[in-house]
This record gives sequence, structure tokens and C-alpha cells, in this order.
Amino acid sequence: MSNSRIKLSLYINYFVFAILLNSVGILIQKSINTYKVDELTASSLEAFKDLSIAFVSFLVGSFLPRLGYKKGMLLALALVFAGCLGMYWGNSFTSVRILFACVGISFAVVKISVYSLIGLITSNDKEHKSLLCSIESFFMIGIATGFIVI
Repeated sequence: MSNSRIKLSLYINYFVFAILLNSVGILIQKSINTYKVDELTASSLEAFKDLSIAFVSFLVGSFLPRLGYKKGMLLALALVFAGCLGMYWGNSFTSVRILFACVGISFAVVKISVYSLIGLITSNDKEHKSLLCSIESFFMIGIATGFIVI
């Protein structure tokens, strides 16, 4: 795969996860209205997202290079897909919790893969800094887009 196609996949992955990760506030409100849970229970969605990111980031760092970054990202996207299907079929607050745990786990894998691949596909320090900054900037565009789309 050429470097330009790899870079495109990194941008797209980060963009998708920016939308998913930052939809939690909207889904907290929708959970209160739809599933009739109280605010404290609904706010636990933040923990499902954030704690899964922290836990998996800690564990997967040494394992991911052996699995492969591409396989890791594909498995992460498959996990989010499974979480979305579970949300569709489950249609409960528990399904929303599971979805955000899947999103958090997957983002941790994608984040580590993206950062590692940036180091592998860039040839010098300037290019590395430039790509890293532009991908992080694209994450912010994904956040803004998420508020428009959702």
C-alpha cells in the first residue's frame, strides 16, 4: 500500500472516531429521554468511553506491533460495527453502554496504530511533525462535523 493511501486511511479513521467519541453528550441526553434513566446513570457513558480507552491503551501497546497495525485497525472497526449492530438490535441503555465501551476500546487501538504508523511512513522529523499535526487537526474537524451531522 502506498504512503498516500495509508495516510488517507489514518485521516479517515481519526475522523470517524472523532465523531463517535464526541457524540457521548448527545447520547446522554437522548438516553435520559428515551430510556428514562436518571442523569447520574446516563453520565456513566463517559466512564464507559474514557475508562476503556485508558485500560486498553495501557494493555495493547506491546501487543499491537505483533498483531500488526492494519489488522488492529480493522479489528477495531469491526468491533465498532458489532457495537452498532448491538445498539440496533438491543435498543436499551445497556446497549448504549456496550457501544461506548466498544468505541473506547477501538479508539485506543486506532490511536496507537496511527501514532506508530506515522513514525513508520514519514522519512524525517519535519514530515513526522507535519503529518501528526494535520491528523490531529483533522480530528478536530471530525468533532465539528459530528455536531452538524448528529
